[in-house]
Amino acid sequence: MKSKQANLESLQANLDRTRANLAAHEQKNDELHHELNIFRAETGTLKNKLEKLSQYQAILDIEQYVAERQN
Repeated sequence: MKSKQANLESLQANLDRTRANLAAHEQKNDELHHELNIFRAETGTLKNKLEKLSQYQAILDIEQYVAERQN
């Protein structure tokens, strides 16, 4: 009888530890998903800025060419 009780206690301890590990992993997963969503939003913002500024790239290239020619 003590052997069964010891086995049950061991199984319960393993179950408790596994539940705690699962909870920790789920919390970490939630944090990572939140961080990923933030990075996606930042990426969208940066893409918009790049799109707006890229229209000036040709002008900057010409200005740089002219500046190099003058030197």
